[in-house]
Amino acid sequence: MRFKKTTREKGQTLFSHLLQIYGVGYNRILFVCSKYGYNPYLTKLKKIPYTLLLDLRKDLEKIFLIDKLLKKRLLIYFRIMLKQGTYKSKRFLLGLPANGQSTHANAKTAKRLHLFKVSKVIK
Repeated sequence: MRFKKTTREKGQTLFSHLLQIYGVGYNRILFVCSKYGYNPYLTKLKKIPYTLLLDLRKDLEKIFLIDKLLKKRLLIYFRIMLKQGTYKSKRFLLGLPANGQSTHANAKTAKRLHLFKVSKVIK
C-alpha cells in the first residue's frame, strides 16, 4: 500500500498515476474514480490530496487483487500448472503462446513474458 511521492510528476493525470499499479486497468480506474466523483482524464494529480490517493488505493485493494497479492497468486497458479505438467505449462516454458494463438504473428507477447516469468516460477 505505497505510493511513491516522487512519482507525482508535473502535469500527470490521475489516470496515468493509477495505471502504474500492477493489475489496475482502464475499467477499474473508472470504477473507483466514479465512486469519488473524479474524471480520471481531466483531474491533475497535484489537485488531489495525498490522503485521497491512499483512499483510492485502499478501495482498489478491497475490491480487486493488485500488486503483490496478484503477483503471488499468479506465481502459485503457474507453479501448480508446472507440477501437473499441463500442455499450457509446457508451452509457457518454451516461450510459446499457450491460449491458441498462432506462432507466426502473435508470439511476441508470449516471448516477452517468457523471459520475465520463467525465472520466478522455477525458483
